[in-house]
This record gives sequence, C-alpha cells and structure tokens, in this order.
Amino acid sequence: MLLFHTGCPALQNILHGYVNSSGLNNGDTASYTCELGYTLSSSSTRFCTSNRTWNSSEPSCDLITCASPLAPVNGALHLNGSSFGGRAIYSCNVGHFLSSSNTATCNASGQWDTPAPICILHNCGNLSKPQNGLVNFAATTYGAIAYYVCDVGYNLNGSKSSTCNGTGDWDREPPTCTPIDCGPMLNPSNGHVSYFSTTYGSIANYSCNLGYFMYGSNSTTCMAEGHWLTTNPDCAQL
Repeated sequence: MLLFHTGCPALQNILHGYVNSSGLNNGDTASYTCELGYTLSSSSTRFCTSNRTWNSSEPSCDLITCASPLAPVNGALHLNGSSFGGRAIYSCNVGHFLSSSNTATCNASGQWDTPAPICILHNCGNLSKPQNGLVNFAATTYGAIAYYVCDVGYNLNGSKSSTCNGTGDWDREPPTCTPIDCGPMLNPSNGHVSYFSTTYGSIANYSCNLGYFMYGSNSTTCMAEGHWLTTNPDCAQL
C-alpha cells in the first residue's frame, strides 16, 4: 500500500534567523524571528494550506541599517559603517566644541542611539579691565582679540593684547597698570626740595637756604612720560 504525505513541507531555519512551527498540517502556522541586528523582509507568519503548501514565500533576515547621518556644520563625520553596530564619530573644526557625545552607534531599531551633535563656537567670556586701565574687544568668541590700555600716568606691565584661543581661553594673562614714577629729586645747591610722592602728578616744591634767592621755578610736576617737568632751580647768594 502506498503512503502519501498529507502535510506541508518541513521548514528549515533561515540565515540569521529561526522558524518555529506548530505543525505541518492544514491550518498550522510557522513563526519566524531574526537574530539581533537583523529584520524580517516580509511577514513573520506563514500557514499551511489545504493543498499542502505554505501560503507565502519564506522571508529572509536582512541586516538592519541606519540612515547615514550628516556631518555637523563647522565639523566632520567619520562613518565606520551604517549597519547594526556601526559607529559614527563626530569632530569639530578648531575653535568649536561638540554639544554632546562624539560617537553614535546604529542600534537594533535602525536608529542611531544618540542624536547628532552640533559644533558650538568657543566663547572665552568677558574680560575685566585692569585697575587704572581699560580693555577693548568687539567679541569674545574664538579668534577675537582684546586690547589693553592704561590710564594716563600708568605703565602697562604684561601683554597689550589677548586672543580667544581654540580651547575657549584667553591666551594671555591680564596685564597690570602701575603708576609712572619720576624718581627721587636731589636738593639744589644751597636749597631743599620737598615732596610726598614721586609718581605721576606729584608736585615737588623748592626752597633756598637763608641768605639765598631762587632762579627758576619754585615747583615741578612728575609728567606722564616719567620725568619731572623742570630741572632744579639755582639758589644764588644774596
């Protein structure tokens, strides 16, 4: 007696996937799943028909891919694969920094696991003016230059300018403004000079000893150039 197979053909696991069948008879179903990182090309379920065939073609497991990201403005992108497990590596041009993580990975949902970052221009922040001086700048972002000047009567010690660099810092320490000093005065012959200070704007007063009279000014002032306005007067004998 001849025996006839009355069910559907047996099913095999697919590449990068699996099949689980409830049976091979009419109405029985087969369910397909894929390994992590793969997705089914069509329906996950097939059923056995009355004519002993499966109702649809065998699906395949296709590698999941993520849409290629764009390089950030003022930056660059190095793409190490855009399929499952691939990595996108971001970087910024000099003077800019990333707003978030520099890497993203293509996950099992077909999405990058972190949003693409943006490149932000470094800002070095405002500068304080030195005591007895000023600082001038039009901007505080990468490449901006600040210029220092001292008030009249003060010398600038340090750099006259500072530049906002690629790490978000001013590249020079702020200078200091120190008072201009004209130096000590010598008593005129047969006379005396008195003063409280020798810095810019200070006044020195001259006097002659008893029995002498003065030729020249009886006072002088320390100038912004660092010298006294006049030389010592002469004290002549009466």
